[in-house]
Amino acid sequence: MLLEERPAWLFTAPQRGSGKTTLIRMINMAVFGRQTAAAAWSDNPEERRKALFAYLLQGVATVVWDNIPRGAEVSCPHIERTLTIPQDSDRILGVSKVETVATTTIMDFTGNRVSFRGDMASRGLTVDLVADRPDPENRRFEHPDPIGWTLANRAKILASLYILMIYAGKNRPVGQVAKTRFKTWWQLCGYPVELAAELTGEKIDIASLFSRAEEGEAETTAAGDILNVLMDAFPDAVAQPNGRVDDEKKFFARDVSGLIAAGEKRSDGTEPREADKERADRLRDAFSDLTGKRVMRTSAGAIGKLLNSRLAGRPVFVDLKDEVTAIVALRGEASRTKQAIFYIEIVSKSAAETHVFPNLDGLHRSPSSPSSPANRTESPPSAGDEGDEGDNFSRSDLRETCISDKRAPVAVAATCPPTGSQFNHSTRNGAPATSEDDKPTPPSRTRITL
Repeated sequence: MLLEERPAWLFTAPQRGSGKTTLIRMINMAVFGRQTAAAAWSDNPEERRKALFAYLLQGVATVVWDNIPRGAEVSCPHIERTLTIPQDSDRILGVSKVETVATTTIMDFTGNRVSFRGDMASRGLTVDLVADRPDPENRRFEHPDPIGWTLANRAKILASLYILMIYAGKNRPVGQVAKTRFKTWWQLCGYPVELAAELTGEKIDIASLFSRAEEGEAETTAAGDILNVLMDAFPDAVAQPNGRVDDEKKFFARDVSGLIAAGEKRSDGTEPREADKERADRLRDAFSDLTGKRVMRTSAGAIGKLLNSRLAGRPVFVDLKDEVTAIVALRGEASRTKQAIFYIEIVSKSAAETHVFPNLDGLHRSPSSPSSPANRTESPPSAGDEGDEGDNFSRSDLRETCISDKRAPVAVAATCPPTGSQFNHSTRNGAPATSEDDKPTPPSRTRITL
């Protein structure tokens, strides 16, 4: 399925041999009928850019960035860009020529205890495998040859996949709002998964999975830690929703730098207070997590650049002292002396406004989630989507072609009974077969029976 926007997939586990690569191989074998070659992950962004463009130029269906080092945080601006745009342009290696290629390739990643970082956290989903023994490769398998089993059962797997997708299309709630940043992908793939889970008694919400990934992502957590410290250190510089803070109560970058300096050992050998040292360590660690590397310079100029480029205007969740989770943002503006001056705005601390992580217990009542079968109306669904010719499935003048997985010859509706399709809600009789010499070939419709 070629989609202009699609999420990346991260397969991770706590232990080697848990089956990460095997699972990807099974998925690709089922969908594409062939295995996908693994790609090496480079620490050099430029090398990744060259390799990525080579794969896109070749038009491969999926790329598996395999065996990323343990504990690594996956982030790459080049891959992030290709996940949300339909085409990309770059220079062909060794040739003075620029080529534009489609970016429909699916990006898969594997590694032990790896995670997405930065923008990748909002553009990828994680499959976390569980290992219940130190040698998971030696556990007992129901199918000793999982790749061979997948290939042998590929027709059944694809049939089940298409049944699920068609069923979701037939039972889509009226006025449904597409979720996540990948709208088309969610409608075609994400919603069928949510609906299938609902029918089996499970509750899955794709949007909440993306939100939770961002919530636990290192940059997001670090931003919240920094703002928490600054709110405690400069309580007068905190503005309520739609409020303002007087300039004399705002703080400069040098004030934040001073908080870190206050936790360091004095030149005269005096040890700092324990509270100052703990706050300084917390700020230094948070700034390091925010940038992805150890922050060595904590001068006013260096801290000011970090505040402006990494934090200013970025809404994050913080836990307030009264156990209320609020959305806050650092605001920066120029002072009378042309220096950047900052304050913190509480954007919202209303539970109704801040609850962006859907409550799974209330999933059925969400207007953009699957409607519960118990809450559906008793009236039967419509006969199907209307095509170019109008309400196709209620018309009796259309010849019907029956597509089945039984390898039976194509037949018209008169010889292909409507039984066997779980998507039939009423009897639809096709017109009697006629000779093409009698009259022009009329419009037709197609019935899929799996």
